[in-house]
Amino acid sequence: MAEYITVEWEDHDFEKTNLVTDSGGYDWYKCKKCGLVAWRKGLGPIETWMSSNPTPCQKRIESGEIKKVKIIDPYPESEFGLKYGEVYETCKCPESESHKYGNAVWVFSPKRNEPVRLLSREYTFV
Repeated sequence: MAEYITVEWEDHDFEKTNLVTDSGGYDWYKCKKCGLVAWRKGLGPIETWMSSNPTPCQKRIESGEIKKVKIIDPYPESEFGLKYGEVYETCKCPESESHKYGNAVWVFSPKRNEPVRLLSREYTFV
């Protein structure tokens, strides 16, 4: 049986590929950066098949190529003390979270005094 993983919090730039939601209630997506194919049912998470091979988007994070992000969503300001429009350096994922969110983008939160994971809608790369 195939296993699925949620990929919406990784560094992908998904674009919907079907014009109309299919009869099963699924929308199909493809990453503009690496070509990863994924799906989403209703308002659920974006998922794909589990793979041990990192995508090109994951490799950019792991290699350290991505070093700074700009906050483009006001939510992190109140929750984490990250100012809208400001640029922050990325930091390493905490070891306790690496099994689940190791490929996500993390920055240091001045309000919480710890690294926090950003959602893809909250930042853009600098």
